[in-house]
Amino acid sequence: MNQHLIKILYLRPYSSVPYGAEEQDLEAGLQILESFDNITITDVKIDMKNPKVIFDGTLFKLDTKITFSDKLKFIINKFTTFDNTMTQAYTFENFLLISKIIKESKFDIIITNTASTLLFGVQNYSKHIFRSVSFEPIYVFRTIESKVKATVLSILKFQALRKEFKADMILAISPRDAKYYRKIKFKHLTKKVEIMPLRQMINQDFQDDISYTDNKINVGFLGSTYNVLHNKNSLEFVLNAIPNACWERDKVQLNIYGRKIPGQLQSREMKNVIFHNWVEDINEIYQKNHCFIVPFMLASGMQSKVFEPLIRGRVLICDPRVLSDYPFQPFQHYIPAISGEDFESAITWLLANPKEAIKIAKNAKLFAQQILGKQYILNQTTKIIEFFS
Repeated sequence: MNQHLIKILYLRPYSSVPYGAEEQDLEAGLQILESFDNITITDVKIDMKNPKVIFDGTLFKLDTKITFSDKLKFIINKFTTFDNTMTQAYTFENFLLISKIIKESKFDIIITNTASTLLFGVQNYSKHIFRSVSFEPIYVFRTIESKVKATVLSILKFQALRKEFKADMILAISPRDAKYYRKIKFKHLTKKVEIMPLRQMINQDFQDDISYTDNKINVGFLGSTYNVLHNKNSLEFVLNAIPNACWERDKVQLNIYGRKIPGQLQSREMKNVIFHNWVEDINEIYQKNHCFIVPFMLASGMQSKVFEPLIRGRVLICDPRVLSDYPFQPFQHYIPAISGEDFESAITWLLANPKEAIKIAKNAKLFAQQILGKQYILNQTTKIIEFFS
């Protein structure tokens, strides 16, 4: 990388509860940039609830003049954007404040993270990188229960893509999302798309290899919070579609993790099914479980419950679609399963073939490190920054 100093403004939504995959991705993105000697970072957070801008006020004088054309730009952006996610914190006061920060500091690159911060980067004073955590026209179909509402929102999200394509580069979270972006053609707005996996993968601890010394399988199911529709639907699939006989065997235990588990599901008495709710130490989860199960519930976005088990060397039983077009191979890196009966058969196979299971887990661990691990993410970051320097 060129050694002249590169100034980057890192804009991200503020969260007081950093539990989810999105919050971890945002924090890791900042951590990665701070690891480069020739990059200086200004971290600015936007509180979506108040809404307000959170930053270190000692870094700026904020006496820069904002022109009429700047204000006109705000009006045009505000009233030609019909996606509430993009405009919920895009107030005139916040716009003026961030515009002053941008104009005063003369950043080389502005990085906006998630659609909620996107409009603040559309300034034309610096190169703009947009970090997308999902291709939202597709994502909303599986995160909103009402199909009518999901269809309307999907149309609005598609229109909002024009704003995303105003960035000089889009960082898609997976090969599948990158494919969606590359298929979209807006006149004069076709931009460079790069793949940036979940950035918290740089922080994954590599667990000891699994063993079956007690001749028992602990099966993990991960969901950060079950008031999110796709997590709730996934849990219902696990408890309702996979035959109960799968969990009634003495050699199998299902461990369910996550907040806000629906009462009607948690109150059911099922042999060898344990609800752990939220566990602070993620390493404890991976030390306990031999394998993890993931049915298909999303067609876009972040899938930490898919890729964490792979990179940590645990057997993954999943619908192949959840792999987001990453080139993991069935029975070499994971065990494919679509129906509830498929998942039961896969767990039965694991019980009977512990040596083959360990081999699959080791293969997955090595391959995941190559295609979405720490070195890959650092290489991608270097490539992206050099593209603009």
